Formats: sequence, structure tokens, C-alpha cells
Amino acid sequence: MGNQSGQEYYLGLDIGTDSAGWAVTDPEYRILRRKGKSLWGVRLFESANTAAERRAFRTNRRRLQRRRQRILLLQELFAEEMEKVDAGFFQRLNDSACWAEEKEEPQIYSLFGGKDYTDVDYYREYPTIYHLRSALLRGKQEYDLRLVYLALHHLMKHRGHFLFQGNIESVTSFQTTFQNFQDCLMDEFGLELECDSEERFSELLKDRKIGRMEKCRQLELLCHVQKTDKQKKEIFKLITGMKAGLSVIFADEELAQIDYNKISFAESGYEEARLALEEEIQERTGILDVFHAVYSWAVLADILAGGEYEGRPCLCVAKVNTYEKHRQDLRLLKKLVREYCPEDYKSWFSVPVNDNYCAYIGTFRKNGKRCETKRCNQETFYKALKKLLGKMSADLPEAADILKETENGTFLPLQVSKDNGVIPYQVHKMELERILDHAEKYLPFLLEKDPECGKTVREKIVALFEFRIPYYVGPLNTAAGENCWMERKEEGAVRPWNFDQKVDRDKSAERFIRRMTNQCTYLIHETVLPKHSLLYSEFMVLNELNNVKIRDEKLPVELKQGIVQKLFKTRKQVTGRKLLDYLTANGYDVKKDELSGFDGNFKASLTSYHTLKKIFGKELEKSSVQQMAEDIILWITLYGEDQKMLCRVIRQHYGEILKEEQLKELSRLKFQGWGRLSRRFLNELEGVDCTTGECMTIMQGLRNTQNNLMQLLSQQYTFARMIDDENGGYHVDEITYDNLVKDIVASPSIKRAVWQTIQIVEELKNVMGCEPKKVFVEMARGEEEKRRTVSRKDKLLEAYAAIKDEARDWQEELQKYSEGDLKAIKLYLYYTQMGQCMYTGKKIELSQLNNATIWDRDHIYPQSKTKDDSLDNLVLVDRRVNAKKSDGMISPEIQQKMRGTWKYLKEKGLISEKKYERLTRTTPLTEEELAGFINRQLVETRQSSKVVATLLKRIYEEAEIVYVKAKAVSDFRKEHLKYVKVRDLNDYHHAKDAYQNIVVGNVYHTKFTGNPLRWLKEHPERKYSLNQMFNYDLEVHGKPVWKRGKDGSIRCVSETLKRNDILFTRYAFCNKGGLFNQTIMKAPEDKAKAKGLVPIKKGKNPEKYGGFTSVTPSHFMLVASEGKKGKEIRTIETVPLYRKKEFEREPELLLQYCREFYGLKNPRILISCIKKNARLVINGFPMHLKGSTGKQLILQGAVQLCLDDEKVVYLKKVTNYLEENARRKDKRTLLEVKEITGITSEANINLYDLFIKKLSSTIYQYRPANPKDNLLKGREKFLNLGLAEQCVVLGEILHLFQCKPLSANLILIGAAGNTGVTKIGKEISRCNSAKLVSQSVTGIYEQVVDLLTI
Repeated sequence: MGNQSGQEYYLGLDIGTDSAGWAVTDPEYRILRRKGKSLWGVRLFESANTAAERRAFRTNRRRLQRRRQRILLLQELFAEEMEKVDAGFFQRLNDSACWAEEKEEPQIYSLFGGKDYTDVDYYREYPTIYHLRSALLRGKQEYDLRLVYLALHHLMKHRGHFLFQGNIESVTSFQTTFQNFQDCLMDEFGLELECDSEERFSELLKDRKIGRMEKCRQLELLCHVQKTDKQKKEIFKLITGMKAGLSVIFADEELAQIDYNKISFAESGYEEARLALEEEIQERTGILDVFHAVYSWAVLADILAGGEYEGRPCLCVAKVNTYEKHRQDLRLLKKLVREYCPEDYKSWFSVPVNDNYCAYIGTFRKNGKRCETKRCNQETFYKALKKLLGKMSADLPEAADILKETENGTFLPLQVSKDNGVIPYQVHKMELERILDHAEKYLPFLLEKDPECGKTVREKIVALFEFRIPYYVGPLNTAAGENCWMERKEEGAVRPWNFDQKVDRDKSAERFIRRMTNQCTYLIHETVLPKHSLLYSEFMVLNELNNVKIRDEKLPVELKQGIVQKLFKTRKQVTGRKLLDYLTANGYDVKKDELSGFDGNFKASLTSYHTLKKIFGKELEKSSVQQMAEDIILWITLYGEDQKMLCRVIRQHYGEILKEEQLKELSRLKFQGWGRLSRRFLNELEGVDCTTGECMTIMQGLRNTQNNLMQLLSQQYTFARMIDDENGGYHVDEITYDNLVKDIVASPSIKRAVWQTIQIVEELKNVMGCEPKKVFVEMARGEEEKRRTVSRKDKLLEAYAAIKDEARDWQEELQKYSEGDLKAIKLYLYYTQMGQCMYTGKKIELSQLNNATIWDRDHIYPQSKTKDDSLDNLVLVDRRVNAKKSDGMISPEIQQKMRGTWKYLKEKGLISEKKYERLTRTTPLTEEELAGFINRQLVETRQSSKVVATLLKRIYEEAEIVYVKAKAVSDFRKEHLKYVKVRDLNDYHHAKDAYQNIVVGNVYHTKFTGNPLRWLKEHPERKYSLNQMFNYDLEVHGKPVWKRGKDGSIRCVSETLKRNDILFTRYAFCNKGGLFNQTIMKAPEDKAKAKGLVPIKKGKNPEKYGGFTSVTPSHFMLVASEGKKGKEIRTIETVPLYRKKEFEREPELLLQYCREFYGLKNPRILISCIKKNARLVINGFPMHLKGSTGKQLILQGAVQLCLDDEKVVYLKKVTNYLEENARRKDKRTLLEVKEITGITSEANINLYDLFIKKLSSTIYQYRPANPKDNLLKGREKFLNLGLAEQCVVLGEILHLFQCKPLSANLILIGAAGNTGVTKIGKEISRCNSAKLVSQSVTGIYEQVVDLLTI
């Protein structure tokens, strides 16, 4: 619909991950009104989380479910024979966890019920399951069928991992692991490993008698690792189990800022870290897996050490040895404690303590019974053990030996430990086959053949053990919904031994490809290429190469093409040294510091090209072979984990062309990960160079110009317009989540924000009767887009650690400053410049630093043309020195004089490469560069913003979608308005930001017609300043866009921002996801407490077996019932999520639940669904419903706090201090409140009194749990607090007014630590008034229901 049918209007949007602010104005920036309400508002919602946590739970559930299925199938295979031997055996196993009275067959024992052989006899003969496995492995006699089953049962439950393919010899061979390690170092890092002896390397790696540091040192010597080779040294630390930094391993400083920036394979939390790293470093986790394989090999070798039987490593034999070693160690330890520390004996071996022996093994004995206790890890136990040994004689040799063993982790070894995770399934399979080899001699049923599938029972057992559902087949239950894609060949139960008979692997794989391949970053309906695609690899190389400069000049096209052919196509990894050598050989006299634009070595490479060149040779240069290679790379990426499937697919398509040897080599290749761009985007979409009229694709542009991808997407070319046209060409038939949002390439938090925004815009379109003329979009950064920056202080300390200055101890000097002090730009620049003027080298006296008549900041690139206030564009200089030429560049005289100093500062890490390039630049800014700086104010480069804008353009074809940068709005607010933004005051700032987006966005967009490059070319002589945008009148076709002066447009904007007639809504929903806390709580001693537990299984009484706690409510309901005297009472009750569907099918069960669980008499459901975050007005105070404690409802306020301008300005000072205080490193003391902050005791008391007044005489007086009395009572104590403590208290009181589920910690004024929690009794019939307010997404429409009369 066009905008002709209604009033012309602008729409501003401020989109965050948990909020959406919106505003509707006319072209003169006046807020419009409809339905009696001003059209600007705030929508709050809970940020959506990634599916990682739910996926982990789902994966674990499936793993346990499939394990149970394996056990049931094993029982089926043994059932007939077991019936002859012991008919009740399987029933006893299944009932082993049940109480005696609930067992099918009354008995004392869980395993053996006969008089001749009982559980006591079994455990005496086989203390652990590994003793039984070891006995069956040796096969010296005929064993009871039940014993054979128990061993196989254990093997089926604990199969080991399936990370490696091949036989037992290949997975335990160090040669294969080491070769993969060497190949990875060369392919990914260009590092060659010169090892004197592979055998010695393996011996050192698995030697537990030497510590990790010494082991690492000896390995470095063996491989000639130099002290300067930080990357190799860090990798060696990692493979020996020490903690290593990812930023050093991957030579990527940005990784120093992520949460898991340092990892250790030996730590118990590595698996959790690896899952998190998949989000951060993506396919580079594959490299960590190769390193982990080296570490795992050493751990596996240690586990299997001494466990050989008939020349093969046997886990069960090794585990029996471990048991014996543990028993001997325990005997020794008990002897020493009895002798030297008798007073500690009981506390160490008889009662559960956090870090004693009982906690280490997880059990203790009480009244002759074995009881479980919370376990501690080995590190914690060893730490406590060292303290215990410290009480003994210092020269005691036994204690010294124990200490040495703890350092190597070999004292009191456990059979079950986290290290068992490195055991591959082949180790267990070998034992399984040996046990079956012996058992089939005296158990003939194992050789009986099934006529239907042609397999014996033995073969079925092996197939059951080995079977894994291929990931590309997915869940076998195709009735489970949209997350299933398996294709069947025929109906019937799917078993490991008939899988290929029942399931169509190929068709299932095709559906998997369509389902799982990501969408292109730019073309939303195109799928991405594999990361190792030949085309994508070339793109990565060219995109990086087009940034390289020689003396600030980009590489000539012919030279660049030669580098690709002669360097990248001949070497797997191209380093800066190799590039320099190539340039020298081709007549370029270049020094290392004259090369810029890349990080010393190239990150991109043509790895797949080199790998396939070995297989195809020169044929790979042919286009037909390249197309075949691209298909094969795709299949390897998809099916790399399943060699048989991969081989079959390649043979099916190219079997006639490829030789058998080539086929084998290809099926062994490993390519992982996906790119972010599609083939159509790179090689088919055509754009035009606006300056020359030349037509080209992105790849042709990268090959034949000097531009990188971002430059090709600039306004010099038409690619961006072509992308918008192609994406916008997909018409939206119906506005639904599935149609628009579900499949976009964005995080869940972005998707939720986008969908909430679309609903807002849709409602406004209906209210206004037409689409907006312009939509101004600002997208806040999501958590996944934010980088945790290294603190300025830490950065400086690290740089100065490498600087030797006898005259001055810079590090000691820096220690006296706080993080907040170094936020002062001048002080920070002073230390990045080593206390000297950047243009003269003159020493700067710290005492004169803030004297603006002498020392001032200067912008390297002119600020009026770039609006760049980043640290890379700022220097501290003597303002009396005229260092600039007329074009704004630094004069050659200054550059010549200071180049050496600048270079030194760059080499020491005090200034960046980018800053150095700007300082040494000799050429003026080009029109394209100037246009780029203007574009930064107009165009958003972040993908999340592009996704939103593209989506809005598809839906609202007549509207013009305009990006707005948060920095431009912030600068406008600071420079032209008196309005102060305090985020902690209320949520209205989202709507006010949306309004300012309209103002700022419209002026910038109109001024430069949305195309700065064209504007600059059309107005070459026209002067402009990005700092003066709002100081001049701006008109288009005679219509004013901006009127300058205090009575101009700024007046309307200022007056609007003072208003608070803003609509406020919160997204209400029914819960989904986890049904309850996954941890099973033991049966409570107080039986009444078991009422709230969810049974662990149907029919399992929580009073006996315990259950799950923290039941997730789906929603709430209004229920009427009879009180004690027959009077009607009304309560708001929760409906548990785990029973929601059951109640929907049978409403009578819900009434029964109300009677039995809530104890309600004659209940009636008045309102069946009240959603979480529903708006309730209780006794005149609006709130949102958050949850329930059982007897009380948990709420949060829905009233936004408003203060006058003077108080807002002061509150900003207080919140600024609190933010700085929260960042302090020493949490023991509060940060000092400095005089410069403007914070005073008098102003603090005034603000404190104002809060009391708000709680006494405004709408807040009706707030439940009103803390007014606490504040009045604590006022005297507040007066006596220091400034810092007063600020902390004010910040806590502010929580009481915020629309968040927060309480206030008012201990400093004598009140409770959780004052003001908003709760009311669930019996709302006791309230004077109770109303449920249903709001539309904008709040323009409302429906009120009286809960007391409905």
C-alpha cells in the first residue's frame, strides 16, 4: 500500500536485543496523535537465547535414550537363553532401583537370586566390572550366561567416543596422530615441525614421571623451537596439558578479548569451553581438535599402560591394575595418617567433607551402609592431601613420594575419571570381540542365524555396539515434527542390523543438505559455499591481498595477480617474509616496515587447491575438473565424518571419471566449515563501475581492481543496489514469523527483536492508514556482536613491560591510576606517546597536561571531514605548532622529523598500525575516502542492521529505509541539546532515541541525498563540515528539512524530548523450553515437601524416589473456589508446563489438579490463560506478572519514574560514578568520589528525600512492599555515610523504581539486603481492586478485565 491514502509521516525505530523504541512524526518533527494518544512508545521483551543450552539437553536426552534402547535390544537377543538359566534376571536388573515393596519379584539381591551364588559372592570374585571383563577376555573357563551378559551390558553402556575411524592399531598409533599434527601446523599456520625423533616425542608426551613444564621444555628442545617462536611454544604448552592463550596460537589479538581466551585440555571444564568457542572462533575449533587428539593420545597411552594382553592394549586389564594401585596407595596413606596424624584419621576416611578421601571417591559408610556424597575433583583432593602431608615429618620418604605422585597425577588413581572420555570405541570393541570369541564356544545361540537379515546373534551384538545414527539421517521418529527429515525405504522397526534395508541414506542426506545449509550474508535466498571451496578460498585470498599496500599505495593489479599465481598457488602458507622476497625478486626495493595492510602473515590460503592438486595434478586447472572438485569439496564438508557415505556419493556421480586410487584419496580428505557468501553473490551477480561503466562480478572486481569487498559494495559500484533489488524482489504474501523471520541469518535475539518491530510497524500502518514515507532504523549491538575490550591500563602495562627505560619506571607510574583515570583522553594519549608531543617530540609536563592553551588533542585526519574521534585519529600535541598543510594532512617536515619516533611507538604496541599509517600519509584524502567517512554517518555495516532494513524494505515497498548511526545521534544530543540521557532512570529513552533517529537521520540523508560520492562529484567546490550539519538551514524543493537557530527546528526537538507521554508495553507470553530443573532432588525426610516434586518417572512416588524441582509454569489462570466459610475466593494459580498439553486435552484434569495440588474446594476456571508479563493493576498500581513462589505472586513495576531536568542531570553524575565503581578491580573498597564529578552530600540528601516523597505521595504510594518506612528510618544513617556509600545507596533505591525484577540492598542504612521485592498474595479477592489489562503491541489499543467481578 502506498502512503497516498493517509497523512505523510516518518517512523523512527530504536531496536535493541530486549527493547524496541518507536516514534511517529510529521516532516517537521512533531509527534503525531491518534486514538487520543501520542504516537511514540517503548516495547520491552526478554532477549532470546541461542539454542545451545537446549540443544545440549536434547543431545544428552537422546544419548541416554539410545543407550537404553541398546540395552533393551541386547536383552532381546539374550531373552530366550536367559529364560532357561534365570527367568527373573532381567526383571531383577530393571527393579534394582526400586523399593523392596515395589519390586515385581520379592528378593534381597539385585543380580543373583540363587542360594548357590549371590551378589556377595559376585562382588567378592569381581570387585569391579573390569575384573569381570578381564576374566571373560582371558576365557579360561565356561562362564555363567548372566556374567557374559553383565560384561556386554557394561560395554554397550560405555562404548567410548567415535571421533576416529579405523581399527585399534590405527587409533592407538602415535604415527597417525603425529602426522595429522604436523600437517595441521603446516596447512593452518605455515609452521614446519623439525622433530629429531618421533619415538622420543611420543615417549616424552606420555611420561607421567616428569612435570608438564619440564615435559614442554624437553619437547621444545627435541623440535628445535626457538625462544622467539611464541606460536609454537604456546601450541606445545597446549598439547602437554598446560594453559595456553588462543590469541598467541592463532596470532589474533582479538581472541585475547573473548571469555575463554586461555584454555587447558587437562582442566575439567574444557568441554564446556569448547562448546562456547564454537560460537567465537567457529571452524578454528577443528584445529584445537587436532591438538586435543595429541593430548588425548598421551592420556590414552597412560590409561592403557601396563594393560597389554597377548600383545594388544586391553582397557580392562589396565583398569584392574589401576584398582590394585589405588588399593596399595590407600593402604600406605592410611598407615601414614594413623601413625603421624591420628586425630585426622576419622575426618579423612569416615565422614564426608568437601575435600577428603570420601569426597574424592564419592562414598562413605554410615551404620554399615554405603552412602553417596558430593564428589570433589582430583585437583581439590590433592590440594587437601598436600596440607595433610605437611603435618608429617619433612624428611619422611613415603610422604615425599606421595607428593611427587600428586604432582604427576598418579596417586590414588580412579577407574572412573574425566580422562576416560579420550577412550575410542575401538578399544572397547576389541574386548567385546575377544569376549564373544570365547563365549561362542560354549554359548551356541550366539552363532544362530536370523533368516530375515542373515546375521547371527554375535554379528547383531557387534552391529549394535558399533551402530550410530548418521547425523545426516537425523531422528528416526519421523512423526516427531519439523525437526525430522529421514526418508524410509520400507516400514517396520529400524534396527542396527537392518538400517540400510529400512532407511534411504541418500534421500535423507539430500533433505539434510537443503535443511542445514546456511543462507548467504547478502543474498538472503542463496546458500553459502563451503569454507574450503576453491572459489571461496580465492575470494578470501584476494580480499586480504587487496588490502596490502607498499608505501601507502595499493598493489598494482598485475603484481597482485602474479602473487596469487607464484606464491599462493605454490605455497600452502604465505608469510610476510615470502612476500618481501617475491617483491625483491621482481625489482621492488621494499623494506618490511613499508608493507602494510596485513598482519605480518596472510591468514587466507588456497589449502584445498594444494590438497586437490596432489590428486588431480594439472587437470585441476580445467574448468570441468574445478566444477567436479567444487562438488567433492561440498560432499566432504557434509559427509566427512562418514567415509563410506562420502565414497558412495563421489562414486555415484564421478565413478566413471575418477581412478580407484583417486577415489580412496578423496574419501580420506577432511574439509570442515562453511563460508558466509554464496556462489551467485561472488560469481554471478553483476554490477557496474559508475566511473567507467565497466560491468563485472564480485570475483572479477577482486581479480582485476585494487578494491576489497567492502569497497566493491560502496557507491562507486552498483552491487549494493543490485543486492537490494534481488532481495526486495521476493514479495511478502503474508506477514507471519515463519514467512519473514524464521529463516533469516541472524541470532535468536535479533530475530525476536525484528519480529517485535515488524508487529509494531504493522499496527502503526493500520492506525495511520498508510505506510510511512521514511523509516529510520538504529539497531543496537547484540551481546554476540560486542567484544570485551582489553582495559586501557592493562594495554599500557603490557606495552611498557617490554620497554627498558632507566630514567623512568613507566609501569610503576601507571599503577597509581585507576581504569577511570585513564578514560581521560589526554592522560591516555600522554602514555601512548611516552609523554612527548607527537608533532615536535617535546617533553610534556604532567602538571601542565590539562592546560588547553599549551597541550591539546588534534585530529590526524580533519575532524570536520571525517567526524572520527577514535584513538587512532587523535594525538596529543603542542597546540602552538602549526603542523598541518592546507589539505588537512600533516606537513612533510613534521613527518620527516618524527617518523622514527612514531615507528618506535608502533613497534612497542603503544600506537596501532592504522594510526601509524595516518601519521605518515603524504597524499590528501580522495573523494572516495571522503565519501566513505560521510557514509559512516549514513550507512550501517553491521549485518544485523542490514537484515532488519532488507526485511522492512521487502514488506514496505513504498517506504524509504534509512540507517541511523548511534554515534551521530549521540553527538547531536551532546552538541545541540540540553537533554541528558540516563538509562537507569526509566525505559522512555528508547522512544526518545527513536525520535532523535528521525531528526538526525533525515538531516544527514537529505543533505547528501543518500549518496555522498555522487554529492561530492556534483559539488566539487562546495565546502562542508560534518561538525556543522545542524548550524545551517536545509531545504528540499522549497520544503524545510532543518531550520537553524534557537527558534528553529531545535526548539521543537528540545520541547518534545521534555515530554513523557510515552506508551509502554511488555511482551507477554507462555513459557516454553525446560520443564523443570534437570537435577534430581533426593526424597526429602519431611514428606510434605515432596508435594512440589515432579516424579522422575510415571508411578515413582517422590516421597520415596525424590523428583525434579523448580517446575516451570506455562502460564497463569484465574480460579474461583470456596473458602472456609463457603465464601467465594479468587486466586491466580500457575499451570505447570510439563502438564499443559494434558490439561488442554482433558480440562477436567486441570480442575482435579486445582483440588489436589492447590487444595481448592469446588474450583472454577474463570480465565484459563493469563500470560507471563501480563499487565495487572492491583489497588491502582500497574505491574507485570513475572512468576509465583507458591503462595505469592512475583511482580515488577510498570510505572516509569520521571524527574525534573535538574535532578536528571545530577542523577547522571551519580550513575556515571556507579558505572565506574562497578568496573574497579579491587572490590574490597569503593572508588573515591572525586570533586570533579560534581557529587555532593547535600545533593545526595535532596535526591534521597525526593525518593521518599515519590513513595509517599505519588502513584508509588500504592506499590506493594513500599519501602518508604525503611528509607525514613534509615535517613539518619544515610546522612552519616561517605559520598561513595551514599551514591551506592541511591543506586540501590533507584532499583525500586525501575520496571525490572530488582530489589534494593539497603544494608548500609540498616534495612534488608533485598528490600522492596514486589510480591502479593495470590488470593486477589483480598485486594481492593484487581484488573487485567491486555495491550496491543504498541499500547494504542487496550482491553481491561476486572478480575474481581468477571
